[in-house]
Amino acid sequence: HTLVFTFDEKSLCRLNDLLSLADLPLNKIPFGRDCDREVANKILPYHITAAHWAKNKDSFLLDKAKNFMLDKPFSVTVTGIKCMSAEENSTLLYFSLLRNAELNTAMHKVNNTFGECAASYPHITITAEKDLKKADAIYEKLKCIDYPFELTVSQIELYHIWRPIKRIK
Repeated sequence: HTLVFTFDEKSLCRLNDLLSLADLPLNKIPFGRDCDREVANKILPYHITAAHWAKNKDSFLLDKAKNFMLDKPFSVTVTGIKCMSAEENSTLLYFSLLRNAELNTAMHKVNNTFGECAASYPHITITAEKDLKKADAIYEKLKCIDYPFELTVSQIELYHIWRPIKRIK
């Protein structure tokens, strides 16, 4: 399962508009997740991962996740686009975030509740690609965005990420 911070409608529209500059298909689901990436890409909105865990930890964490609440909406500042090597010889392009007090408070609450399953590096995944030329082309197009920009996190959602992929809360 994955627990994610999601954005308000205005922020999601802004993200989608900015990402349309890539002019290439994007897949925000990293490789190695044992899920149907194409279906997951349609169901899971752009987000900041708060926590994720393997199926064998469900009995311990699922109830905690269902009851986990966001205290209040908060703003995050996107500072730029970055890339890193990822699973299955892929490249992950992502938006880096400024660690402001509100994001730190939210992540601290996640760490206290989910421990080792909490995400260690909050970011917004843009796309995961095995084709390095495609990743480079997307990077070149998106590096020209006017950074920094603000987005509003409005809620926290829980997704069953394995087949069948679905939103739980």
